[in-house]
Amino acid sequence: MKSLEFSHSLLLPFLGFIFLSLCPVLHGCESLHFTDSHFTAAEKVPVKMSVHSKENMNREALDILVFRNDATQYLECWQRVSVNEEDEATIASMNGEKIIMACSGMNDRSHEDWMWVSSISSLSDAWSDLENETAESPVMSGSCTFKAGHTMLQHPVLTLRRISSEIQLRSLKCDFKGRPYEGEKLSDVNVYLTNVNASCRIWNDTGNVSRIINQGRLVMEDISRFNDSSLILQHIEGDVGATTVNTDIRLRCYPNSASEEGPGSPFTRLVIQGVLDGDVWYWPIDINRNRESQDEGIRSNCVYTYDIVLTRKGSADPDTAIKTGTASITMEVERWEDKEDYTIEY
Repeated sequence: MKSLEFSHSLLLPFLGFIFLSLCPVLHGCESLHFTDSHFTAAEKVPVKMSVHSKENMNREALDILVFRNDATQYLECWQRVSVNEEDEATIASMNGEKIIMACSGMNDRSHEDWMWVSSISSLSDAWSDLENETAESPVMSGSCTFKAGHTMLQHPVLTLRRISSEIQLRSLKCDFKGRPYEGEKLSDVNVYLTNVNASCRIWNDTGNVSRIINQGRLVMEDISRFNDSSLILQHIEGDVGATTVNTDIRLRCYPNSASEEGPGSPFTRLVIQGVLDGDVWYWPIDINRNRESQDEGIRSNCVYTYDIVLTRKGSADPDTAIKTGTASITMEVERWEDKEDYTIEY
């Protein structure tokens, strides 16, 4: 498994200075349509902003909320910004200390969906549902502070990070040497996630489980609600045998860092399902859970990559984690600053 934490030092391919244009439309708990008359010439300040992200951000849907950076932290304005071909837009703000809260990939939201926001504290009720995400545009969020005014020397820098995590099955093979079914291949192979946390706060999520889908098994009713079902379930074409198959399967889920497994917080599992020797078998793997290294489960903005060799038949059900000797799992742990490789045998 390879754990890669995205960093603000990686920029969007189209990264540049972005001028964001914000005409205030929300204030307090009301929907107010401001005009330029609400700003004096001295108050209306264009703000230059640089947006950092590793993802191919959906240019058509960058939601920006500007708050006063004072004791009230009241909302000053909101706008969904479209970035042009030159990666430029324009933002207007009143003078003073400001806090920007931004997110992208929220294509299912309209301005009416933000009308309940009155202050930064309101954003604790801003959630994203995994079913609404797409492979091309993961939901990302970020925040920054700045002081608006004509004497502003530096533009604010906004770093966007994914709120979700990616679970990657990079390669898969079978090595049943010494078993009665030696030489058999795994057919009709599906790869999916179970016990998936499907709701997450857009800003400042705690990693606690909020809403579980695919609880204990593959639930097609849950899958049917996805705009892009490949985020949670994929199929491997052809059989898997002694030759390594480079699958490059990428699945997605929200954080699940519960310290202990319980009825309300089951560990998220990567499940390999296939037909072997005429029967259906399951290889469920607890994601980033290893007692020796005290792995903490799934965090946001990370990629967990697996290379798996199946060495014997799996479990009879998809919610019983595989035991020692069932598979060999190569786990590559990579942090942004350092890298450590080791192998865990199951």
